Amino acid sequence: MMLARRIRKNIGILLLLPCVIIAPVCVSPVYAESASAHLMDRLIYHFVTDGRNLNYRGDQMVMTCFRDGVSQTVIRTIVHSRSGKTIIKDQYPFSKKGSVIVDDGMWMKRWESHTHSVIIMRSSHSNLDEKQIECRIRLIQRNYTLRQLNNQVIANRDCYTIELIPRYHPLRIIKVWLDKSTGMPLCHQVNDMSGNTLGLSLFSHISYVKYIPTKVFQYHFPDRLIRVNLSKSLIYHTVSPVSKLVKFNVTVPVRMPPGFDFEQCELMDLQGGATVCLRYTDGLSNITVCESKDCLTLPSSSSIMQAGRYSDGDYIVTYHVGCMDYAVMGQNDPTDLQWVARTLDSEIEHYYASRLISMHPKFGSVILNLRDQGFGLDDIDAIMLISKITGDPVRSLANLLREGWGWETLARWKGVNPNPLSRRIDSLFNP
Repeated sequence: MMLARRIRKNIGILLLLPCVIIAPVCVSPVYAESASAHLMDRLIYHFVTDGRNLNYRGDQMVMTCFRDGVSQTVIRTIVHSRSGKTIIKDQYPFSKKGSVIVDDGMWMKRWESHTHSVIIMRSSHSNLDEKQIECRIRLIQRNYTLRQLNNQVIANRDCYTIELIPRYHPLRIIKVWLDKSTGMPLCHQVNDMSGNTLGLSLFSHISYVKYIPTKVFQYHFPDRLIRVNLSKSLIYHTVSPVSKLVKFNVTVPVRMPPGFDFEQCELMDLQGGATVCLRYTDGLSNITVCESKDCLTLPSSSSIMQAGRYSDGDYIVTYHVGCMDYAVMGQNDPTDLQWVARTLDSEIEHYYASRLISMHPKFGSVILNLRDQGFGLDDIDAIMLISKITGDPVRSLANLLREGWGWETLARWKGVNPNPLSRRIDSLFNP
């Protein structure tokens, strides 16, 4: 399966997950007094913006723990400007020494010193506007239980410590240490539910400066290197523009795991294959759906599904049906990812979509428009029912969904009991 092989070579790029590391801190789960709502909102804001408005230089350790008990540690220097420019140079281990990432805020160029190519892709830094930041914060508050722990010291800086526990997918717990003075996240740790560390990033030293010369971010890559641009389109927030760039119909999943909202899509070139990538997020974790046309066509009654796990714990489900290759990647239970992959089959998607349209016959064009915006059929059915009960326009409810509120929250706001709606959705859109 061609898409699966291409993805294995680009997995780090596709997942774009938060950087995780293991730190020798927070040895005991002693909790501070409950943080005020205002303080917690401010801490989550700083966590989401990730120091983008700061000038700083620092040394960072990044550790990843693999399933077999082996860990990998990388030590690197980072220089970041509030203009959006960043340069990262690996110092350890020696096999990675010389590897560099140059990010101008729009495009990121990455060179692993043992390779012969510079990978070019869109900036890894979040260029969210204030409205998008607010949406991301709502998603985090909706999908995670937030707790403030005792303050600690990281890189000789006093830090607030917060813990984020998933409400719907209790597989991993995230802890973040934020500089009290600047809000800069200085440590980010991910544990499984048993307390085993899966990954951690830790600044051992950081300094904030007023000015960083532009020449610091200038780097001359060796002329012998091949430039490989993976991004082949703009970032889109609806599906139809990217559908026009490929010779196949892009399928929006029937339903995502609870808490995951559509964020964006783009066309990428993975090892010579045009691949559409749809990105869903719950505020912290991502699920990436990749779709590609394959030269191998299976009989209409046949399909191939495989589930795997990468060494760092992330899951991937590949699904080949007809002439299409699909891959669904994320940290979720593989059963959830398999359900998402199965509903990418155009015939299955058409069945569920037609079923929903038959239940709301006056809103066929509205449903198709909402699908183009990345909404799952479950979300669409929910706001249709809320609209019918309350009289609120479907478009207004859909706009609130796009802002990260969630239909359960909207139902409660409008005085509608969400439990019957949830039972109906589970009966209609489960495999």
